Amino acid sequence: MSKTDRILTHLPTFYRAGHRGKLIYEVVENLATPVIEADTSLFRIQRAHRLKVAENVQDVLRLAAALNLTPFHFEDITSNTKLPYDERLAQMRERIVRIARVHLAGLGTPAAIMEAAAIFLNARLVAGQPDAPVIRHIDRERYSHEALLQISGTPDNAKQRLALHENPLARRKWNARECRPMDHWPLENRGAEPASLIITITGVGERTVCPEIFSPVSGEGIVFNGIVPDGRTLRIDAYSGAYLNDVPVDAWIWHYQGAQQDFGAFDGAMLAQEEGSDIGLLSGDPDEAANGGARARPTPRLPVGLSEWYFNVSQGVFDGARFDGTVYHLPDDPIGIYDSDPVFDASVFELPPSAVVAGGWDERQRCAFKLMLPSTAGAADGAANPTNRIASILQRFKAAGIRAYVDTARPAWILGEGILRSADAKEGPGIASDSTTLRSTTDDLFVETEAVV
Repeated sequence: MSKTDRILTHLPTFYRAGHRGKLIYEVVENLATPVIEADTSLFRIQRAHRLKVAENVQDVLRLAAALNLTPFHFEDITSNTKLPYDERLAQMRERIVRIARVHLAGLGTPAAIMEAAAIFLNARLVAGQPDAPVIRHIDRERYSHEALLQISGTPDNAKQRLALHENPLARRKWNARECRPMDHWPLENRGAEPASLIITITGVGERTVCPEIFSPVSGEGIVFNGIVPDGRTLRIDAYSGAYLNDVPVDAWIWHYQGAQQDFGAFDGAMLAQEEGSDIGLLSGDPDEAANGGARARPTPRLPVGLSEWYFNVSQGVFDGARFDGTVYHLPDDPIGIYDSDPVFDASVFELPPSAVVAGGWDERQRCAFKLMLPSTAGAADGAANPTNRIASILQRFKAAGIRAYVDTARPAWILGEGILRSADAKEGPGIASDSTTLRSTTDDLFVETEAVV
């Protein structure tokens, strides 16, 4: 029943006011028309101001502006013409509600960043196991976190891995330099914590005997209890161990921490050598040293800030060194000393190097995080590369002054029940099946820099 008819029902029946040919009907209808239009407009305005019942995309966008959201934050939904209009409205409403909840819970946390990424990937964070936390810490220091994304629109709502790494790593290095006994150089660690050094020592002539790298600042040093032949390279890494070219030599590595002569007060520190055994080329069987089950030794840790690092080799001293573990073939001409009175033409100012030394370290980046998106992110809504879009959106969810790196996880090797059927296959056996993926947990931690010292 129209409003006009409802009004006319209040008049006495003998008026027959409901008859459309009567003048009173026409008068009431003309009076009711603007009221009806105003009432309809008011109803639509009320709906436009309520997120759950707004019927127009533009009305939803205007409501989203209350959270400083712009059409850019919904372009992946509004541009997806494959979705029905009502479905697009529903996804836009849901996104606004979830973003509002993130704001209420608090921004600037790993949980807020990961939830924001899930929102703009049209996915949800889910737990890997029943009664397990949604976000799992994957390292002891709780720098790295991961969760599973259940992406809508993918077959069977497939789950993908989303990871966030706080204070990601950046590989810094110092270029190769010719080193002589007691040469030294500064290194600066601008990271958030001490970092283990990666050291390479290339032999020169017959002078690279028991090469040593140490720092008086940290009191740490490392010694190779052997000879690095001319042109061969010794690489020492706290993770993969020590190799002389391709031969493992972990048993010949000594790591120590303590005081060094001439660099500290007499009672300032005690020299404590970590490895007590004397296994190696100079005092044992080489085969035993190479194949005796030796483990990787720790390398000196670069302290935060500026520190000096020294290089040395074993030099012959009368009645104070082993005969077969010492360099005896050194220049016997006088050496020029700074701020002294040598005879200018009777001094050696350029000694042949004892080794070529290079190295680096993995530095924790302060005030930064790295978000690793799944490799299939954006496939459901047609977005080819969501990395740049997510990176620009995350600016509103992170704390001020924090650098955000966003990358996509690389494809991994597949083992398990997967069957290789055809390179052109799109579905069926071998394409969608339970499998195990092999992934390098350290590669995701790095960000690209060009830091060289």
